[in-house]
Amino acid sequence: MRTGIPANTVGRNTDFRVLMNPDENNRCWHHNDLLSMESYENPHWPSSPTVRNVPYRATMVWPIRKVLREAGATNPSDSYVYGFLTVDTPEPNVFVYERHFHLGAGFADHLLSVLWDPQQTRFVHEALMGIGAR
Repeated sequence: MRTGIPANTVGRNTDFRVLMNPDENNRCWHHNDLLSMESYENPHWPSSPTVRNVPYRATMVWPIRKVLREAGATNPSDSYVYGFLTVDTPEPNVFVYERHFHLGAGFADHLLSVLWDPQQTRFVHEALMGIGAR
């Protein structure tokens, strides 16, 4: 953890919180001008964000996940989320969802195959059975 930056938990980050919400489409979260949002939360952002002091203005975020049920590609309860692939840019209005979604989703899915540890099969089993901490 960096000095002066609180722990970056899912609950303190709008991007991750939305992606983990079972009532949302959880394959990707994006916004092209975060300064225009009324309540964007991220521990890495200053308490009073302005054009001059934010590290980025636009973002796209995909979960790096293992789908546990075939029909559950957009529901976090049907996936084991390993981490997140995030692409940020200091310029607003850079991302075109229709163009960039599939590219990021493909990278996120590929990252799972590179990062996945076979020892984690136990965690996937626990997630399927609804036991253990997720």
